Amino acid sequence: MKKKLDIFNFFFSSAAVVILIGVIAKILEWPSQDLLITLGLSIEAVVFAVSSIRFIEVSKTEQASKDKTLPIMVDKLNPSETNQNEPKLGEKSEPTALEKMQAENYSILKFEKLKMVNVSVDFYFQSEWFLLSEDDYLSLKKLIATLFGKNLPAKSEYLFLKNSPIQLPEYSFEELVLIKPKTVSRENMSLLLKAFKLAKFQNFLSNLIINESQDGITIRNRKKSELQVYCSEASTISKYIETHYAKKLIQAPLMPEIKSLTPLKDNDLICYLIDDIKIKDLGKLTNLVEQLKSASNELQLLLITKIGSIEFNTSTKKELNLLAVLVKALLNLKDKTLASKTLSKALTLKIDSETSICLDDVIYLDGDQIYFGDQNEYNLHLDELFSTEDRELFSYFESVIQLLTTTEIGDDVELRKLFGLNDFNSKDDLHTKISRIIKIKQKGKPNGGQIAFNLLHKQYSN
Repeated sequence: MKKKLDIFNFFFSSAAVVILIGVIAKILEWPSQDLLITLGLSIEAVVFAVSSIRFIEVSKTEQASKDKTLPIMVDKLNPSETNQNEPKLGEKSEPTALEKMQAENYSILKFEKLKMVNVSVDFYFQSEWFLLSEDDYLSLKKLIATLFGKNLPAKSEYLFLKNSPIQLPEYSFEELVLIKPKTVSRENMSLLLKAFKLAKFQNFLSNLIINESQDGITIRNRKKSELQVYCSEASTISKYIETHYAKKLIQAPLMPEIKSLTPLKDNDLICYLIDDIKIKDLGKLTNLVEQLKSASNELQLLLITKIGSIEFNTSTKKELNLLAVLVKALLNLKDKTLASKTLSKALTLKIDSETSICLDDVIYLDGDQIYFGDQNEYNLHLDELFSTEDRELFSYFESVIQLLTTTEIGDDVELRKLFGLNDFNSKDDLHTKISRIIKIKQKGKPNGGQIAFNLLHKQYSN
């Protein structure tokens, strides 16, 4: 056997010997210590520099790339499916993910093509849409392409997309931009809404508007000033919107799928209309009061609160029309006691530049005497309790009632009941009014008759 000298090993070892001798020389402080260490390290540096350059032989292979990469990819994607539960001889095993993909002709070329489509501007993917039936998905694919110019993958590609190593981005609804207004059938609109619900696109109507047309359902981009609303065509609110909000509030077709996606509907829609109303627009306000006639007390009170308090000038009668609207709204309330209390707080009559009165100031009695005792043995005259001016205040409200009857918002009986002038004041009512007069007009100083009334009321009140 022929032997050959290993040059690199010779230089490695020789340089190491020189370095070791140099170290000994350094320790013992020989005269040649620096020369030996320098010589040894220099040789080592040269050997390392030369040994860093090496050439190796590489064998070439002609095996197709798909036969190596695709099985490895699938094995990594489905580790639980490989080398587990191998079938016994004679048993038929379940097809693996690789076999399924190969059965559907998923070659590496198709993989590469899909990778190109993945970054294309027209590609769109929602995994939830694969839950649709074959026919529905095919119809949706055509509909998305027609409306938004997006290309959905074939339903047969779901398995590959699901297991693909490509990181698919999360496609949002904002990426669906309507190409142009389009009219579709009710069935196609129902399918589109079903798909959006599966993908949880709750803000569907933030960018789009849909409305009924003669040829079907039209879908178009929403203008900044427009809002989609949902209400029954038979409802009075629908007619009110057509009259006053035809260009702002667009009524959606009557489809349950649309109702669930529409934020402005039912009570929320009514609250919007109340909040948007301008009190100075009496025609619009009157119409809204009429439309809410059958609404709940809560919604009607919301509108009454929006109207607010009114100071009616009995001389100029300037606010009569607004007062008529307020009274009409109060007459619509089912709770009549609540209506009377609300009017008492909201209405003030301005008699002159210095005097204003409200319903709490009105004294309304049948006769001039007030009796106490089991046999009416005690009595007080109204002049002992109230001034002539106080006793005549009810006449101002009766005049207002007469004015309101001319507006045909209600008859005299309804209005008197609302104003609290259908029944005479009870002793409890008088006690409250006397206390109010003492506090406001008499600065807390009652007269003799008022003191007597309070004592008798305290003794004989039930």
